[in-house]
Amino acid sequence: VLGWTQTPVYAPALWVWIADEAAHPLALGIADADRDWGEGILEWVQVHPTARGRGQGMALVSELLRRMQQLHLSYATVSGDADNPDKPESLYRRCRFTGEDVWVVVK
Repeated sequence: VLGWTQTPVYAPALWVWIADEAAHPLALGIADADRDWGEGILEWVQVHPTARGRGQGMALVSELLRRMQQLHLSYATVSGDADNPDKPESLYRRCRFTGEDVWVVVK
């Protein structure tokens, strides 16, 4: 995680936690800001299993998009693993993301 904070696209304002009343973390969203391209990249949206199904994921995505707008980013993309068993695509579709592209990162 420390390595993520040392990249040119690191934007501390785009790291968002949701916690309960006792400050226990329920969800985390991390996005990057590529200011050269005007792109916000949703990298990581995780919701604790006990908090799923209550809108936490959609709240994170909405907040991250709002913050991207404040940073004057022109558009947002999502990153993720197409084989992820948690099916992040369904969350992004509920948040009104469209398109049929699948991006693959080759290592």
